[in-house]
Amino acid sequence: MTQQGISEDNILGIRIGMGKRDVLRLLEDSDILDTDDMGNGYVWVKCWIRPFGQRILCSICLRDGFVVEIDLYPNINEITGDESWTDASEEQMEKDKVCCESWIKKYKTQLPDNAEVCADRRNLSAGIIIR
Repeated sequence: MTQQGISEDNILGIRIGMGKRDVLRLLEDSDILDTDDMGNGYVWVKCWIRPFGQRILCSICLRDGFVVEIDLYPNINEITGDESWTDASEEQMEKDKVCCESWIKKYKTQLPDNAEVCADRRNLSAGIIIR
């Protein structure tokens, strides 16, 4: 994310209700990993963002061209770089959940109030969801 996307009230720069064009302006082309049009009005943009000087994985859900959900995965960053399910396990999901909880505590004042940790036992994954 470029500096223009950073504001004092939300370090992510991306907000619920923001239009797709505005979101894409904040991202560098090289940071967009994938765009998945679900064919029902929902589009997911998977990308790298750089809040707090860290590069982390982010999925942005747009409905009818506007952001409705932001998923953050601080446990998947440029250091780990791997989001494969080869190591998926309940134990790894719990470690990822703890990582996400600690990340929210550390940056609480700079994240939206509704940021929460979500652990998905079916997919053995954990992340931070903003709706």
